[in-house]
Amino acid sequence: MSQKSPSPENLFFPSPPPPTGFRVPEGEISVLVHKAQTVKSLSSAVSQFLDHHKFMFVEVLNRQIQLIKSRSQSLDDGQVTIYDKALLLLTHNGNELESPAAIHFYCEKFLGLNLDGKVSEVTKSLQASVKVPQLLDEGSALSETTTATEKRPAKRDSFPRSHRKDMEPKLARLWRVYETARADYLAVVDKDSQETISTAKFLRDTAENTLQYLKNKNVDPIMVTELEATYNMAKAEVVSLTGGKKRKFDLVEIDDVKGVPRGPSNETKTPRRGEPKQPYLSRSTDIASGHRESRSSHGSSYGARDLDTSIARFTEDPGFQRGYGDPLTDRGSSRARGRGSGMAPTSMRGRGHSGTPCRYSRGVDSWKPYGDRRPRGMYG
Repeated sequence: MSQKSPSPENLFFPSPPPPTGFRVPEGEISVLVHKAQTVKSLSSAVSQFLDHHKFMFVEVLNRQIQLIKSRSQSLDDGQVTIYDKALLLLTHNGNELESPAAIHFYCEKFLGLNLDGKVSEVTKSLQASVKVPQLLDEGSALSETTTATEKRPAKRDSFPRSHRKDMEPKLARLWRVYETARADYLAVVDKDSQETISTAKFLRDTAENTLQYLKNKNVDPIMVTELEATYNMAKAEVVSLTGGKKRKFDLVEIDDVKGVPRGPSNETKTPRRGEPKQPYLSRSTDIASGHRESRSSHGSSYGARDLDTSIARFTEDPGFQRGYGDPLTDRGSSRARGRGSGMAPTSMRGRGHSGTPCRYSRGVDSWKPYGDRRPRGMYG
């Protein structure tokens, strides 16, 4: 009885099953993108840094995107990684460079930053990262024997060339000068303070001139943001290095300056040119009422004309010419006109302790030594 031979398939061991959890590269990319998109806002350290160096950071990020796009996009060729592909997706192929998710992903996966660490360490690392394009353009370090002219940093394009080609000629010239000024400043920012002051002033003035030219023009907001941040940074640097000295035409908060008068007081009023000067009567004497007033009912101080009118009305009163005994005389009017508000208030009270004027019907004094009889010749 013949024995049946085994089939060829049974001569080999079966292939092992695929490892549990194995994912293809495309799946890894989707996981990275999904996780990065959960970030909706940046950390405080990155936000503070972008407030002053946003344009420079975006320039570095754009340079990385252009480098990735210049290589083969097939993972099989080994020229790009899953992180490169994820960054392209997060930035929509380089069209949205200000996305918080993309910036956070770039800082962690490409710059290797721990965004949860100290703010000072994160800021220092970000400052070093934005200087990379300048270092790459400058090439190798220059020898110590080169001249000062040769030491000038190489010019670099801080604004993407795709945008610069559309600039008008005058704006393109201003932007080239601005790039040179910024490169000069970054080259000496940590060196001699006197050289830093000179380059910071040049950068401040260049950024200010460019902003003035761009006023009321339809330009890229990223460019304006970069210029404003650079101008404020350079101006603050100059003020700091010069001991607080500012330009004469720079705006200064009046509350921050000591010894500056805050304006005229509430009780004084400086006359205009050509108007006659009036005496200062912030506490004028009201002759008719016998008390002092600081202001009239309308809120204005008494003038010399008001004082003379009060005196004239009183002297024309019949009770002023007659009184108890000797006629009452004007003892203070001439002095009031001569001395103004410096005189003491004149008392207008009649004789006797009752204070009733002589012309009133009631008796001046309540004391009546003769009773109801009035001697002949008394009181006129």
